[in-house]
Amino acid sequence: KGLRPTDRVLDAGAGPGKMTEIALEHSPNLHEIVMIDPLAVMLEESKERVRDPRINRLVAVFENLPFRDSVFDSAMCGFSLRDARHLNDAVTQLTRVLNQDSGRLIVVDLGKPNSSLARLFIATYWKVIVPFLGLLFTGTRGHLYSALYKTYRKLPTNAALIQRFTPTFSSVQLEERMFGGAIILVAEK
Repeated sequence: KGLRPTDRVLDAGAGPGKMTEIALEHSPNLHEIVMIDPLAVMLEESKERVRDPRINRLVAVFENLPFRDSVFDSAMCGFSLRDARHLNDAVTQLTRVLNQDSGRLIVVDLGKPNSSLARLFIATYWKVIVPFLGLLFTGTRGHLYSALYKTYRKLPTNAALIQRFTPTFSSVQLEERMFGGAIILVAEK
């Protein structure tokens, strides 16, 4: 389940705009997209990737969204929700700004498998393999990939993430990829 054609969409943690670009490719009739990111430089970079008069950009963080209640039909977080400093506050704010009757939240991100064996495998992947590949292919800049492991460690398990959304959404669906190390979560009111 994706975006509906006439949705007013919040791209939270938009970064360079990849999710907005994909959204417009798949749903060209969207009413509006508001891109937020805590880094102005990312929003500036997004102007090179996506140019559309329906896009507004704003420097903001998950935990303090500067919008009225129920103003968005959908919100999407592409590899960004994990970077919220306070996940519970971020989810509360995202829930608040979504339409109370039909709001939809789409999260594509890293996941933390429920199985301890799978968690060990995925943790090793993020801690050892990804930084090694980063160094191998990008040189000294590859050390930046080690930050993914730090992010991974603070994630709740996929089951706990579902439980976080269940009280405020009538439907929460989680699709796991890569042994649960990547997720697509769709929560609907």
